[in-house]
Amino acid sequence: LTELDDLIESKKPEFEHPELQGDIAKVFGRDQDALDYWMAAMETYPTPALVAKIGQTRIAANELELAREFLSDARGRQLLNDSGYGLLARLHLYDADYATAEALMAEAKENDAYSEALQLEHAIARFVAQDPQGARTLLQPLHSNVGEDDPVPDFLNRNPAAEEPDAEP
Repeated sequence: LTELDDLIESKKPEFEHPELQGDIAKVFGRDQDALDYWMAAMETYPTPALVAKIGQTRIAANELELAREFLSDARGRQLLNDSGYGLLARLHLYDADYATAEALMAEAKENDAYSEALQLEHAIARFVAQDPQGARTLLQPLHSNVGEDDPVPDFLNRNPAAEEPDAEP
């Protein structure tokens, strides 16, 4: 790792790029170093992709409040892309705050940040919120991209809320 340290800490002009230095640190599992570099990069050139990297790394480190604060601040600065919206919505789902998660999805649509990946996140949010029909509605267009001969997965045709619980023996 000495060579990695030399590369990351290099003062050569081609490596004076904190986002790249953070990416290199992340690849080698040095998440705190990656966060330090990425936060430095945010000061000079904030981007939605950088916001998503930081948010995802904070969530992976179980720093949920720091992630929420950071992503909420980035949202106020209009720095969320589809990944950022998905991460922030997921944090609200952890707290069973379905209304805010749904509002974030609507905002992402308004801001042209609603990708197929975010649509999948949205469907997952609907499942978590006990809205399987809403999830089905969101997944159907994604499924139609797969191929006409592919059947709709069985779980999309079920409504768990309408099913009777299994009888106890």
